[in-house]
Amino acid sequence: MILGIAELFNEEYPNIKVELKPFSGEVAPTIANWFNAEKVKPGTMPDIFWTTSFDMLVLSDKRVLLDMDAYIDAETAQGTFDVNDYYAEFWRLGQKDFDGGQLMIPRTADKVVTHVNKQIFEDCFKNVPESELPFTPQPGTKIPENGWTWEEFKNTCRALRAHFDATGRKDQYLINAYLTWEAVYNPILEAFGAKVFNENGDFALDSPEGKAALDCMKEMQDERWIAPLNTASADFVGGKAAMMFHSQAASIIYKGMQNSLPEGADIDDYYDVTTFPLIGKNPKIGGGISGYSIFANSKNKDYAWQFLKILLSKEGQNLITEKGNSNYAPIRIDMKDPKDSNNLWGKGFENINLEAYTWGDQYTCATEFVAVHKPEYAKDLMNCLKGLILNYVDNPNYTYQTAMDKCANQIKAYLSM
Repeated sequence: MILGIAELFNEEYPNIKVELKPFSGEVAPTIANWFNAEKVKPGTMPDIFWTTSFDMLVLSDKRVLLDMDAYIDAETAQGTFDVNDYYAEFWRLGQKDFDGGQLMIPRTADKVVTHVNKQIFEDCFKNVPESELPFTPQPGTKIPENGWTWEEFKNTCRALRAHFDATGRKDQYLINAYLTWEAVYNPILEAFGAKVFNENGDFALDSPEGKAALDCMKEMQDERWIAPLNTASADFVGGKAAMMFHSQAASIIYKGMQNSLPEGADIDDYYDVTTFPLIGKNPKIGGGISGYSIFANSKNKDYAWQFLKILLSKEGQNLITEKGNSNYAPIRIDMKDPKDSNNLWGKGFENINLEAYTWGDQYTCATEFVAVHKPEYAKDLMNCLKGLILNYVDNPNYTYQTAMDKCANQIKAYLSM
């Protein structure tokens, strides 16, 4: 994928050689090690490196990341760049503390959707008239339309649970929900009005709204819709579960499911996508990003910025799909329509509701509360909240209050460091 962008870059800058430096392991520690080695051996740090929104927060105060605002402002003044071409909520995830200088350029717009096993839905609802379905279906299907609600989702789960129980699958769960992933649990918290921190920066999740959000998650396990979070999987990709909440590209799930189908089966009969269910009067849909940053002391800053600008172009965004072999939704608003033949992310998947990935821009929410205190503890904060959900949803030995108190004490300990 990067070499494809490099080919475009070399059309304009033919004398610059682009080299790749693969790495494994956690992102922020690896880049920090490169940065420390740079002092002894100049050239250790790459000009551009891959990172994520949370790793960016960890690195944001380490003098590692270039603030690209000067380039953006200059190009905007010349009419050669416009930040309004990109999804604002995802673009902000590349900014210092999510509202400052641009420290990372998002590669794509990754929104959580509901991946659906069409065959299970068709089997469950085959004898149910459209007017009696627990959801409004997409035309010609028994799959929920974009914008279905949490109440419709719950009623659907009740019907699916009864269907599984009646067909010898009492031990099989309905959903891979990924409730301990912030892109799933944070929209649930926000939809109920729960806040991790209040306006004074104090821990505030222990509230009626916080309990309502956690009870919403706990209900999913109490009703046997999801597996115990720490021990089991409903195995959506293996063809056993009815749904999965995730932002992964449809092309990746599509290929994975193909490997689990009976011989001769058509994947188009088994797989589709719809939106994450909308909760209450203030619905939210989670998202996250990975992308690219520029080394603050790079000698090639100007060229590095031009490279990233090409990545953000229409041609560059199409290359991400073509060369990357996955159809993540482009970060560009003008490429949101997967049925536009000029947008390669929809090519070959015309029968799948890819509009779910770009539907409802106004509902997209970022995990902003991690930037309220000490951004370097962003991942630790995530682990505290993950532990809270695991303890309350999974562990019968934890009441709501004991799980919440443990989480509050852990977070306060980090904030006092």
